[in-house]
This record gives sequence, structure tokens and C-alpha cells, in this order.
Amino acid sequence: MDTATRRALVALAGFFYVSFLYQFGLGLIDHVNLDFPSFYFGAQLAFGDGGSAYDHAALLRAATTAGLKQEIYPFLYPPPSLLVFYPFTFLSYQAAKVTMLVLNHGLLAGVALLLFFRILRLQELPPLLGFAIAYLLSYRPLVLILLHGQVNLIALAALVAAWHADRNPRRDVQVAAPLSIAALVKSTPLVFVVYFLVRRRFRLVVWTAGLLGAYAAIAAAALPGQVRTDWLATVAPSGGYGSTPRNLFSPAAPWNQSLNGFVARLFEPNQFTSVPFPSPGIGGWIAYALALALAAFTFGAMLRARRRAAKVPESARDIEWALVLTLMCLVSPLAWEHHLTFALPAAIIAMREIVYRPSPVSPLVGLAVFVLAWTIPVDRFAAIGGLAVLGISTKFFALSLIWLFLLVTYVRTTRPARLSPQS
Repeated sequence: MDTATRRALVALAGFFYVSFLYQFGLGLIDHVNLDFPSFYFGAQLAFGDGGSAYDHAALLRAATTAGLKQEIYPFLYPPPSLLVFYPFTFLSYQAAKVTMLVLNHGLLAGVALLLFFRILRLQELPPLLGFAIAYLLSYRPLVLILLHGQVNLIALAALVAAWHADRNPRRDVQVAAPLSIAALVKSTPLVFVVYFLVRRRFRLVVWTAGLLGAYAAIAAAALPGQVRTDWLATVAPSGGYGSTPRNLFSPAAPWNQSLNGFVARLFEPNQFTSVPFPSPGIGGWIAYALALALAAFTFGAMLRARRRAAKVPESARDIEWALVLTLMCLVSPLAWEHHLTFALPAAIIAMREIVYRPSPVSPLVGLAVFVLAWTIPVDRFAAIGGLAVLGISTKFFALSLIWLFLLVTYVRTTRPARLSPQS
């Protein structure tokens, strides 16, 4: 990259980020977070009051006592995740909220630097680097993390760190440590355990399981027994496909852009939409079948690639990571729009492919990449009724198209004729 290009990109990044920081940094100090109260008061109940983070009535009382006048969602994460929120118990709610905002901005910068420069090496493709910077700071799901005080950037940063460490096959512990942190924050990164089993990285999987076991043991010792009992008895059974999480609303909610949300809006009667094919109970089974099919296609392609060659090219491994990140979003029972932040690396890689290896489907894939970033009022389709309910799943369709495109690209990239002699 020559000096003029570097200066232009620095100016572009500075221009976009100053505006972004003003609007979604300083402008959010007094903003009402929808999700952060559940994390903060859940940790306060568990560590400070000896209660249960899953007692929604107690959660509401704690928030009301602190002066919050807003809707408080239930805390649904597994008990060990409370360890992540423990440091917030030493702060007031306002101080903790601002700390979370500052942390998210720092993680955003870390993800951008590691993903763009160390993993994808976009500095070698200046036009794509400029696009990636603008796209990152215009990505609506990421903005929602900042607006709601969500934790997805912690998980994404940990996964990107694991991705970078994975470029050295001898770094089992260095991959397992951040992967376990991601799985501690969110359950869906456990899909990567299957990925590493496919790659026969058994030592890495053992390390990951051991670290997660250690977190569980620490949580069991530090948390009241009621926390574990409540989660096992009331929260865990209400998870999965075709179920409504305890004290929450139907997975058919317009904001759920996962496979489960798409199927639920077709088959499961709910308070948000009219259902074209009302068949209570069948939606969960269909969602399970489709999720297994997506996983089978994804990991089956990776198994076939490894049967053909002892080692796949580094570029193909990047596509593997993008595929698994996309699969995470698709198969999650609840993938609110801010969860689509996990698909951001996949969108960047898809754009790289259609720019430098154009094909007849490039315009459609490009549209899908932009749809993920746009603000789309999908809930308006709910008022129309009938098959218009499909419009609610616009981002699900875009995500599915990117997954399919990357899968086909991966299969083509790993064909024997395309492998180099060193692979």
C-alpha cells in the first residue's frame, strides 16, 4: 500500500469513526439500554444478595429500586456466564453501563484491527479495506449492541482472537482459551467444538472442555445453589426450538432472524403475526431437521475437503471460520438482530469473493451483504398478514444466501485441481 493510499484510508476511517463515536459513544451515555439491566441486576442478585438471577420478579424489584423505569427482560444465560458480569457488581448501574459502552468501543477497535489487518490482510486490497471500514461502522446489528448494552462484541472479539491463533496449528491452548471465553459469554460458539472435531483437533477440544468445566466449578462455588437449581428447573427446559423461553415472548417475534424464528412465524401461533400454516408443535421439529441439515452440509463439506488433502489452503480455512460464524446465527434458537454481528466477517469475506472473483450471482450476494447492514422495519410485514410474514425474515434470507454462497465457494476452493502442491 503506497503512502497516498494509506493516508486516504486513515482519513476515511477517522471521518467515519469520529461521527460514529459522537453518535454511538458520547450520545449513548444517558441512553436507556434494553438488555444491560438484566446482566447487571442478575449479577447483583446472585453475587450481592444471595438470590437467583433467574427470579424475574426479584430482577424487576432490583431495577425498580435502582430507579429504572423500563421493561426488564429475564436473564436466560447459563449460570457460569454470571462470572463475566461479576466486576459490574462493584459499580453503580450508571457507572457499569458507561463501562460497558467503553468496553464495547474498545472491543470494536480490536476486532477491526485483528480481523482486517492480521487475518484477512485487507491492507493488501486497499479498495476492499475502505469498504470494510465503512461497512463496519454502518452495520446496524453492531450499532444495536451499543444501543442495548449487549455482550456479543465480547464473544466476537474472543472468537476473532481464536481465529487468529488458529493460523498456527500448534497453538491449541491459545485457541481454546478465547474460544472458551466466547462460549462462556454465549452458548452458540460451542458450534466451534464440532468444527474442531471435524479437523481432528482433539487436544484443543479437550482444553476447551476443561476450561469450561473450570468456569462451571468456579461458578458453582461462588454462586448460591438456587441459581443452578432455577436454571435447570425453569430456564433450560424452555430453551430449544419450538419453545418460548420463560418470562420472554415467542421466538416468532419479528426481531428473531434465526431459522427457528423463520419457522415459528410459519407454523407456531403467536402474539406478533398471523400464521400462514398454523400447526402448533410442528415448527420445532421442522426447525431441528433444517438445522441439522445446515450443519451436515457445512461440516460435511469440510470433512470431504480433508479427505482430499491433508491440509486445506489458509484462504479456505478463513471461509470455514466464516461459515461456522454464519451457521451460529442461523441455528441459534434466538438470533435477535444484534446477534448478526457474528456474521460480519462472513459478509466481508463474501464481498471479497464477489469483487475479486465475480460470478453471475455476485449482484445478489452483494445485495444480501448490504441487507444485513441496513435498518429494515421488518415488523411492518406483520400487520399485512398472509405470506407477507415472509418479509419479516428478510435478514434471515440474506444470511442464508451468504452461507450458501460461501459454502459453494469453499467447495470450489478445496477441489483437488485447485489445491497447490504444498497443501
